[in-house]
Amino acid sequence: MKFSIPYFWIPNGLISFLGFTFSFGVDNTPWWIEVYTTYPKCLYYFGPFDSVREAREHRAGFIEDLLSENAQGIQWEIKQAQPQVLTVFEEEETVKLLETADLISQ
Repeated sequence: MKFSIPYFWIPNGLISFLGFTFSFGVDNTPWWIEVYTTYPKCLYYFGPFDSVREAREHRAGFIEDLLSENAQGIQWEIKQAQPQVLTVFEEEETVKLLETADLISQ
């Protein structure tokens, strides 16, 4: 037996279903491409983008740029975020932490 439940789409990310209205995807947080490389050990954010589709359209260009700079171990994810820093050099952070620890111990 096959049956369907009536629903209809309402603009702005709302859906009406059995008399209830649900919202989803209305978050205005921008989309970013988060890229992690093992060499250099960095985390990059490329964006912001208005949609996942727009981020996907630009992803290849950013990856190509990193490859041309000999980056290795590239992993990426498209996500909604509000990064405070666009490039994080993890190796530098480790060095800074070690230098600070040395200063404290002296």
